[in-house]
This record gives sequence, structure tokens and C-alpha cells, in this order.
Amino acid sequence: MVHVADADGHRGFGCAAPDQGVTGETVGAVSTALRTKLTPSFFLHPINDEPYYRRLIQRTFRQYPSAQSAVEEALMYLRAQYQNHVQLIEKTPPRKSCPLTVTIGIQPLVETLAEAALRVSQGFVSLKIKCGLNPKEDIEKIRSLRAALPAPTHLIIDANQGYTFPQAHMVMKALSHYRISCIEQPVSAHDISSMKALCSLKVIPVIADESATSLARARFLMKEGCADGINVKLMKCGGPTSATRMIQEVKKLGGLVMLGCMYESNVSITTAARMALSLPVDIVDLDSGHMDFKNDPVRGGACVRRGRLFIREPLSFTI
Repeated sequence: MVHVADADGHRGFGCAAPDQGVTGETVGAVSTALRTKLTPSFFLHPINDEPYYRRLIQRTFRQYPSAQSAVEEALMYLRAQYQNHVQLIEKTPPRKSCPLTVTIGIQPLVETLAEAALRVSQGFVSLKIKCGLNPKEDIEKIRSLRAALPAPTHLIIDANQGYTFPQAHMVMKALSHYRISCIEQPVSAHDISSMKALCSLKVIPVIADESATSLARARFLMKEGCADGINVKLMKCGGPTSATRMIQEVKKLGGLVMLGCMYESNVSITTAARMALSLPVDIVDLDSGHMDFKNDPVRGGACVRRGRLFIREPLSFTI
């Protein structure tokens, strides 16, 4: 957690959630970078000059996108206390709520069906099913879910890079008539040729997650036909400004936008939630924050009721 404060006692918080497998960051490296670079000298310029600080953040923490996000968030919330509001994106009026996709982890079929039924009873209409270990079991699991759940339920498959190309091809073909909303990162993030070949099947939309860690990368994947959409995450792409640009670019190129997250404090989930309610996001996958952590220092902000994502004001902090 990043905490910044001014001489008048105004405070801003941001969250960094490094993932070495995705961006190459380690917790230790990010922590060290924040401690050594986020010093009083960093804040010599007037704090309300947002473009200046965006450039400074991107330059100072170039190798650490989750640190970039945390610092940008903290300054954003600090400035909001001067302006009495937080406005990430200009859009009037923003959505007041949106459906939230909730993730079901890898587990046996019986437990998967039980958890899916519970989530539907709680009001969720979009479920993301973690797969990627056993293609044949995954096919049976998804078929069983489709048979057991109400017809309007959206099903998303997240293979987490777990399949080879032949396995992903088999799974997508086998499930082509089971109304799958999309399949996320079916093969290795580096196997771009397989991503392109799977997209060319045109049976299930392919979403790039670990393959798309920057605006330039997302643009390349979309233009080259290697993805039908992108999972945009604040921690991958360096904060809300970069994430907003990525969303806008993907939509301009006709792609699907999933707004996702790592295991994050509700401060960054709330930042992403504001974007989800203001931007043309197709799939909102922000099931972390208060859904993961009982000791999160954030009060208010993003919350879930009957499977829908809301923002409860005001956002406050207990530390």
C-alpha cells in the first residue's frame, strides 16, 4: 500500500500488487523502488499538475507497472480531497452499477457445480471458470455447468496459459455450441502464432491477458488478429491513465474489453470500478478487494450487491 500525505493532513492511498509471472516484478523489488524513489524530492512540483506527475511516475518507475499504478492512484485520491470529487473519465452520466463476473477456481466437478449454483443464487449472471490442467475434464465441466445453470448465465473460460495449441483447439471446438462468452489466455503468453490460429477458428472469442501487458502490445495483438479482446488490468499496464488508453484503443479496433485485477486492495478495485462504470467495458472482472481481504484498510468504495458492482461513497482509510 502506498500512502502519501500533504502538510494539511490530506491523504491518498494506492495499491501495488506485483505479479512476477506477468510483469516480471517481485514484491521485494517493487517495495524497494517505492521506498527509495518516492521521497520528498519527488513532490517538489505542484501536486495538481497531473500531466507532469503522470510523466514523472512513468519515468521513475518504468520497470514497475504496479508501482506506477499505486502512485498514480494515491495522488489521484489526494487531489480529490481538494476538488471534492474523483473524476477519472469524463462521461455523463456514468453507469450506476454493472454486472460483475465472479471467478470459480479449479476444483472437482461436484464442488464447481455447487459453487456456481451458489453464485447464481447470489445474483451473479457471469461466471469465469478457471481451467487449463486437464482439457477433457474441462470440457465435461463446462458442459455440465451449461446444463445445470439458467440459460442467461454467461460462462467465461480462463485457461491461465495452461493448454498447448492442440489442447486449446480441442476444447474450443468441443464447446463451440455451448454459448461460451470467451476463452482467456488459452496458451502461453509467448505463443502468439497459436493465439492467432485459435482466433482464426472463429468459434469462441479469444481474450489476451498475460500476452497484453502494455498499450503497444495490445494494439499489436488486435491488429495482427492474435486476440479478439484484451483483459486490461491496472497492475499490468501502469495505472488508470494507461489502462484508459488501452481500453479506448481496443474498442477503436473493434475488440472486447475485459477489465480485470490481481489480488488487490479495495482502493485499486474502486479505481478500476470507476473506470468500469464510465468506459465501454464489456466484461467487468473485479472480484478482489473486499471479496478477498477481511483486513483491507479501505472503507466504502467498490461493493457488490446481487451480483452487481456499485461504488459506495465516501472512500476512507483506517490507517
